[in-house]
Amino acid sequence: MDKRKVTFGLILIVIGFLLLIRSLGIVYFDFGDFVGTLIPLGLIVVGAWLIIRKKREQDRMTEHFNSY
Repeated sequence: MDKRKVTFGLILIVIGFLLLIRSLGIVYFDFGDFVGTLIPLGLIVVGAWLIIRKKREQDRMTEHFNSY
């Protein structure tokens, strides 16, 4: 798995989580209503998707090479 992509995915998840807890009122910091309420979930989903996608590609390559 490419370490940069995992790192980028984790960064997106952390940013999304921070924005989400802000929109739930747990922590307050002002990025605007749009960013604070709609973007966090998208960032979490994109970050998780990047990690899962890369892991699946790596698993397929491992299975492919092990079949020979």
